[in-house]
Amino acid sequence: MGGEEGLGVTTGQPNLCKQNLSKLDVNTLTALSREVISRQATINIGTIGHVAHGKSTIVKAISGVQTVRFKNELERNITIKLDPHAVDSTRREEEENLGYTSKMSSMQEKRPASPGYVQPSTKHRKLDKKFVFPRKIDHDDSYYRDGKSRNNNLSSNNALFKQNREEKQTVNSKKSLNYFNSHEASMGNARLSKSNTDTGKYQIDCNLGNIKLKELRVILEDIKHDTKNGLKTLILDTNLWEVEKILAKKELKVVESRKKQLKSLEDWENEMNSITKGKPLIQVENMVDLEGAPQDFYYIEDYLPGNGVIIPNDPPIGCECKTCNFKTKCCFAQDGRLCPYTLTCKIRVPPGTPIYECNKRCICDINCINRVVQRGTEMKLCIFRTANGRGWGVKTLQAIKKGSFVTQYVGEVITSEEAEKRGKEYDAAGRTYLFDLDYNEFEEQCPYTVDAAMYGNISHFINHSCDPNLSVYGVWINCLDPNLPKLALFATKDIRQNEEITFDYTCQSSKNSENSIKQDASMKENLDININSEFQEELKLCAEMPESDLSKNKTLCKCGAHSCTVAEGAPVIPISAQLKYNIEVLCEYITKKIPIPLRDFTSEPRLIVIRSFDVNKPGCEVDDLKGGVAGGSILRGVLKVGMEIEVRPGLVSKDNEGKLTCRPIFSRIVSLFAEQNELQFAVPGGLIGVGTKIEPTLCRADRLVGQILGAVGALPKIFIELEISYYLLKRLLGVRTEGDKKGARVPKLSRNEVLLVNIGSLSTGGRVLATRVDLAKISLTNPVCTEIDEKIALSRRVEKHWRLIGWGQICGGQTIEPVIDRK
Repeated sequence: MGGEEGLGVTTGQPNLCKQNLSKLDVNTLTALSREVISRQATINIGTIGHVAHGKSTIVKAISGVQTVRFKNELERNITIKLDPHAVDSTRREEEENLGYTSKMSSMQEKRPASPGYVQPSTKHRKLDKKFVFPRKIDHDDSYYRDGKSRNNNLSSNNALFKQNREEKQTVNSKKSLNYFNSHEASMGNARLSKSNTDTGKYQIDCNLGNIKLKELRVILEDIKHDTKNGLKTLILDTNLWEVEKILAKKELKVVESRKKQLKSLEDWENEMNSITKGKPLIQVENMVDLEGAPQDFYYIEDYLPGNGVIIPNDPPIGCECKTCNFKTKCCFAQDGRLCPYTLTCKIRVPPGTPIYECNKRCICDINCINRVVQRGTEMKLCIFRTANGRGWGVKTLQAIKKGSFVTQYVGEVITSEEAEKRGKEYDAAGRTYLFDLDYNEFEEQCPYTVDAAMYGNISHFINHSCDPNLSVYGVWINCLDPNLPKLALFATKDIRQNEEITFDYTCQSSKNSENSIKQDASMKENLDININSEFQEELKLCAEMPESDLSKNKTLCKCGAHSCTVAEGAPVIPISAQLKYNIEVLCEYITKKIPIPLRDFTSEPRLIVIRSFDVNKPGCEVDDLKGGVAGGSILRGVLKVGMEIEVRPGLVSKDNEGKLTCRPIFSRIVSLFAEQNELQFAVPGGLIGVGTKIEPTLCRADRLVGQILGAVGALPKIFIELEISYYLLKRLLGVRTEGDKKGARVPKLSRNEVLLVNIGSLSTGGRVLATRVDLAKISLTNPVCTEIDEKIALSRRVEKHWRLIGWGQICGGQTIEPVIDRK
């Protein structure tokens, strides 16, 4: 090859741009340079989709490269194709379900006219085709399939009509009655409301959707008045009074159910308002379905201590201000903080800031500027039934200004051990309202959790949104235990009248300023929320769940916010990879719209090894032996043929004292390849095969995986212990669950726990030596060549499998000096 001959120029593949080392200037090199882009993939584009859903087909249509190369995949050819009959069958089924009429024939070939029946009129085109409509004879239609005039065949048509009338009318009657009998009124799409009249009658407000009672009435009236062309006898013989009877029965059933529902909601509303006492009345309305008041739910206004929980209510200290203001040494100023509220009682501090209100030991009265949450809500709120499948929700009946206090999140306060037990039960039932209180940084585990599943207030019904208008604050009043703050919901923006109020179930309090953090070292700036309802399950797990599970359990976020998806504004390009339709448009978008990634060509080269091979075949002659091959991705810099390289950590062993020693491997690059393309130099992007002079047995069977290959003396240090800052997931990802169960919660790291640590391409074991808050020290089983600020992944053994539990960043650690045997 060119590199081995020392020419520095690619010799093969004349259709590709040549690479010449003597003319190489890394300062002018880019990912789109001709000598680079013609031989090496430098822009990585990923494909996401279900198994056997066309990812490889798209790649082949765009690039012409067949990515399916394994023998069993090529033999099976799992690409699914629909034959014309299947397509026609699917189209007919859709048309029947939607009630659309079939496509008319062209004028050259008229379809035969039915003498007794026609297609439904435009007015009822969305109705089911099973309903049979009497046909009206249209004398303006003067063409038949055979081209004869309609007037010349009226007599034959009338005779045929009389002959078939007796046969058809029986079928009509049965089909009509079966239609009305079999189609129940879809109350999920109908709105029923009590009229404003004094008679107390109920009216049915129908919206668009499937067949409704009102539409059935319209159809029936049309049939009654359709007496043209001798059809009166036919209509009278269809026993329309039976249809009237069916409709009346359905309407009566709906009205009775609605009466029971309104009585249930009224009793529930009165019960809640009797507890609130003088606060703005809570209203309840359901204009969507016949769902009544929730069962097994008890309305409370404050925390309810569970078993083993004591909530102190006697504060040890209080302020002595007669009139609290911004200048007095009030409760909020005990640790140097500013007043959290404005003169109009609006919140003025960012979410996550601890708020200390005046308590019962303070001299000031209830109208103090620092008594907002304890005065209770002043907002008129309404519990209503949402129309988009999110169950109950809460909306405001008045405009709310930004920063106003809306309500508290209350429930039963339980211990963390009890929360774990209930969490498993709630997971089995597919519902939970657990709210973790994690404010004290000196506590490794969250000691208390608020459970609002059975006991709670109106906040129990507030839905999730990725773009919420409420935010959660921790507030201390009479209970100054740092583990037991009250949870207050404040408006983060102006909220219009009749707008639904929401907050982010998965949110974390935003970090305060550095000064704020220094002022309060005893409080952790973090609020972990794990709140779910029966209609809004674990949001984070949806993206990881198999499609089959998603079809059974519709747990996708339904908040409707623009920020609830990372695909917001993403272009959609319809293509057919098999038929090569619109592929040129997709290629144009890729070349013109996708930005060129920024690559570092000037730094010292560094390649992460993900595969290594011994390419020599058994029985090979000694003179034909080749060195080992390392495959991986270049992180930075440019590798060149003939360059001297170093591989770290290299050969790992233990000395006589049991200490680890690392001997880096030194060699020289003899060849470079990208796919089948020969290279003289390789840049970041894509996978590169590096031919070396390393002993082949050292590269056999991926023995170099996890090592770093680069320029001599330019590789990072070798670590045997890591100090990391980490973040743990709330729940396990990728664990298959039944139905709508959620994944198990992820406990915090514990001392001497064994983890699986992924650093670059290296997977190694690690034992936790120490942990504090979000910092940990880990002893590695195998040494790793890495650097500070590098990202790592943490996995834990769960049910005989390693499961991802979080990630971290290297802050420091213990290193060892490599043993250099090179002369």
